[in-house]
Amino acid sequence: MDCLQQNSPITIYKIHYTETSITAGPLTTTDTLFVATSLFPGTSYTFEIAAVNKEGDGPYQQFTASTQSPTGMIILKSFT
Repeated sequence: MDCLQQNSPITIYKIHYTETSITAGPLTTTDTLFVATSLFPGTSYTFEIAAVNKEGDGPYQQFTASTQSPTGMIILKSFT
């Protein structure tokens, strides 16, 4: 049973992200803001985020984002 159905507080978020040949994760955070850095400019990345509590992992939510500037950075916020 996923953690969101158990009504327990979320303790961490697990984050995976991939680009065609690169996979990162699982990374963990307790914050609802995540900054992915050292990414390739003009590249699409697929992110998967799951909430975790004492009951276990919730389902992963998947989405795609692209770097738009030469900084090679993507900021994910408010993914609760």
